[in-house]
This record gives sequence, C-alpha cells and structure tokens, in this order.
Amino acid sequence: MKHAWPLVELGTVLHQVDRAEPSASLGEINLAGVYGFGKGLFERGPLVASTTSYKSYNRLVKGDFVISQPKAWEGAIAAVTEHFNG
Repeated sequence: MKHAWPLVELGTVLHQVDRAEPSASLGEINLAGVYGFGKGLFERGPLVASTTSYKSYNRLVKGDFVISQPKAWEGAIAAVTEHFNG
C-alpha cells in the first residue's frame, strides 16, 4: 500500500512542549477533554482551578496536539483548533 505521507518516527516531526500553569495562579478556567479513537476535543466546562486537587493545568494552543495519557492506547489524540485556543 502506498502512503501519501512518508512513515516516520513521531519524534522526528513532533516535540513535547510543557505548558503547565500552577493552579494557584489561575482563576476560573474552561476545561477540555480528549475523546478516544481520534474524535477530537470536547468542552468540559468552567471551574475554579484552586478548588481542585490538580497542581497544574496545561494551556491549549492552536496547532498543538493533545494526547490523553491514561487513554492514549485508544487513540485519545486531538489537534487543538481555534475554538480551544488558550
């Protein structure tokens, strides 16, 4: 089977970026989640960051890819669109 794109290791075309921001420095935030099986991002709604047990949250930036660590095995990966930017 001929592919339109060459097959390469992800590390040659992607790199990890840490956009973690401490919860204590944030007010109300809008959460997003990652659907499994490549179905994209979904809105989880707003909450006050300091009222959770999470130490930090990662800011989403248009063009980035997000992978859910606990569900990566099921293809929980998404590209960040303008709607989820910031």
